[in-house]
Amino acid sequence: GLELWDHLVSRNDLSTRSSDLRKTITEAWAEADLDQFASDAVQRVATIVSDESALYAIARFLRDQIRAQIEHDETPPIGQMRRLAISLFAMHSAGFTHESDDPLSFAPLYLNSWPGLLAQYWMSEIDRSWRCNREGWDGLDAEHRDVLMELLSAPRPTLDATQPVLAGELFFLFSADEEFATEHVLPIFADDRNARFAWIPYLRGP
Repeated sequence: GLELWDHLVSRNDLSTRSSDLRKTITEAWAEADLDQFASDAVQRVATIVSDESALYAIARFLRDQIRAQIEHDETPPIGQMRRLAISLFAMHSAGFTHESDDPLSFAPLYLNSWPGLLAQYWMSEIDRSWRCNREGWDGLDAEHRDVLMELLSAPRPTLDATQPVLAGELFFLFSADEEFATEHVLPIFADDRNARFAWIPYLRGP
């Protein structure tokens, strides 16, 4: 995959085919055991973060890779993935739009959009961090808190995908950081404008 990626980058005659093929490689890497190639793969995926057509593939790559490494201690690739996730959201959250009349329908937006996948990535990344630091866990660290606040303060179209993910993980977040969950997640359930974005995913469960 790495050699093919580099070959595609070196070609100037492929136009959109190069972009499409790199997205396909990213999708394949999402399910792969990257092992010693993980850092190189994340570096290459980061080079397409400005491509709006690649955002779903990138978010899925991040989510599936961190889930596969849920029991791992901190490694350079895990740190790279966090930085990529932060960059992706900072670059594109304001421009996300959708055409769903009901974002909480049978095929809900939070399960079928890149902001939803990215929010799922962060839930798993926090879970991984907690598992590796159970004895010294004292709630969310500053980076994780800042990221969750970004997910909860995005424009409304993006919130349609991110709010339900965090609300659906209320029990987990309350256990991980009671103060944060009480201040920033529980109020969604009581807000007349947004309550359904909390209750529906929460009651549906995992």
